[in-house]
Amino acid sequence: MVAIEESKEFLDKVPDKQDYLTTSCCPAFLALIEQEFSEIIENISSTVSPMVALARVLKEEYPNSKVVFIGPCIAKKDEALKNKAVDAVLTFEELGFMFVGARINLASISDGNNFEDATDDGRIFARSGGLIKALEGSVS
Repeated sequence: MVAIEESKEFLDKVPDKQDYLTTSCCPAFLALIEQEFSEIIENISSTVSPMVALARVLKEEYPNSKVVFIGPCIAKKDEALKNKAVDAVLTFEELGFMFVGARINLASISDGNNFEDATDDGRIFARSGGLIKALEGSVS
């Protein structure tokens, strides 16, 4: 859903309204632009990150739910503070410490999950170049 919105925004703005559009929804990248390259702020995409987009959907469908994002980046904590749909953010490291503290050995748990329904665009989104590939896939 983020790739589709990003594609729509890109097609709406480039090149008629502006020369380019940043296509990273990484909160650390956005903070860098805001703090060090403020002259290009107008070229930052307004499309929210997948974390925020999904949290908004969940809050709409389940208004009393608590949304906790688990990921590798500590910058997501700051992003969650700015977007009230996400209630908490844990890094993988923090989650790992919780498992250790609770004496949960993940290696001993059988894998009963089926990830066959995941899209290729969703799988590659966070990889280097993944957003661009997802954008290309959403406009073709």
